[in-house]
Amino acid sequence: MQDFHPVIIGSDIGTYALARSFHEAYGKTSSVVASQILGPIAHSRIIQVFLEKDYVMHDVPYSALVQALLTLGPQLQRTFAGQKLLLIANADTYVRDLVSHYDVLSTYYTFAAPSFSLLQQVNDKEVFPSLIKQYGLQTPLSCSVDLADEPRAVLDQIMDNHELAVNFATHALILKPVLSSGYEKLSWPGKYKVYTAHSQDELFRIISDLHVHALEHEEVRHFLAQRRVEGNDSYNLSITAYVDESNRVTLLGSAHVLLEDHVPTALGNPACMITESYPKIYQKVCNFLTGIQWRGFANFDLKIDEHTHELYCFEMNPRIGRNLYYNTASGLNPMRVLVADMIEHRAIETQRLKKSICYSVLPPRLALRYLGDSSERALRTHIRRGSVYNPLYYPFEFDISKRGLLRFAYVSIAYLNYWRKFYRDFPPSVAKTTGTTWLDTTDITL
Repeated sequence: MQDFHPVIIGSDIGTYALARSFHEAYGKTSSVVASQILGPIAHSRIIQVFLEKDYVMHDVPYSALVQALLTLGPQLQRTFAGQKLLLIANADTYVRDLVSHYDVLSTYYTFAAPSFSLLQQVNDKEVFPSLIKQYGLQTPLSCSVDLADEPRAVLDQIMDNHELAVNFATHALILKPVLSSGYEKLSWPGKYKVYTAHSQDELFRIISDLHVHALEHEEVRHFLAQRRVEGNDSYNLSITAYVDESNRVTLLGSAHVLLEDHVPTALGNPACMITESYPKIYQKVCNFLTGIQWRGFANFDLKIDEHTHELYCFEMNPRIGRNLYYNTASGLNPMRVLVADMIEHRAIETQRLKKSICYSVLPPRLALRYLGDSSERALRTHIRRGSVYNPLYYPFEFDISKRGLLRFAYVSIAYLNYWRKFYRDFPPSVAKTTGTTWLDTTDITL
């Protein structure tokens, strides 16, 4: 096959997980283009970082990222002569930048991407429900609002939705951006990735705060008010898929969430998961992806309602997802599937999970304090087997050098820091109020 060189965009744990997966599969060091060097990619032996600000051009109508990629393109082509530059992004904003500038970026890079119009449809949480309903999947009851309106008018609009209002009388309401690609760029004290309201007064306070911070940003003013699907963290599932150039799904991986992150800006990100296969859901996911002519990676966030046992799909992320390493650790390295398609142009059979493992960015002892009997037993089983994997903990990195020691120090501190963050934002006493009943996935794993 033709040789290639990985180019990854970002600086978070998902970026590092991509680089680690490339290194495990091919022994390759990745070039990472980032706006800043954050801990997950710092002092790494498998990453060379290029900062956007060092490659920004002037008087060109592109974002800083696209400018940096266009400037770096010729340089990377010279450095890695004869190798294709295989580009991948793992954040909605970055994916949008790549897809919307495919024509100019494809001069230097090769990457899997859907059409821009399809990306917009999938990203839009107002459009997505009708799109996925055609393939036997459903999203929770919701209505959209424009935060440019006065907060009281927005509240009245939500309460005028009879079904939502009736549900809100007994259940919490979720408020989240219609397009996360613009919202994730904003930052202010008290910002949440997703908001939960338990009363009209609380909902009004949230709307008022969002009105202040989103008013000047037209692309992020549209929010979705959505009924909360009942059940604790363990009622959530994750599915990762890849669609090749022949419109065939060539990767299917999935995991059962035990515990999610509860830091406000990372709320809902899986923090501890156990890999499982879900054949019945896979079929619907495959029909959807091939039916809409998707291209590249996709990551689905799903939840089963604790009371009705109905399955809901919250969204499809147009990327592999920050928790992608659960696939690699289970013996299903997604980068091999990507390379087979984009570099080798080779048709392969659908790759599936090879074994059950536990993916966790949390210290296992911390996770155990939040789990019920069944989930605790499942985690303890993986601890005994030595099959608990943290994407940041890569022994290859920890050589006896200044860089290796700095890397080990960061990973250790980041790992232990979860004790402080969880006890601050989600103490065990609060967690117990959400229930410790663990979702039994027997029916969907058969």
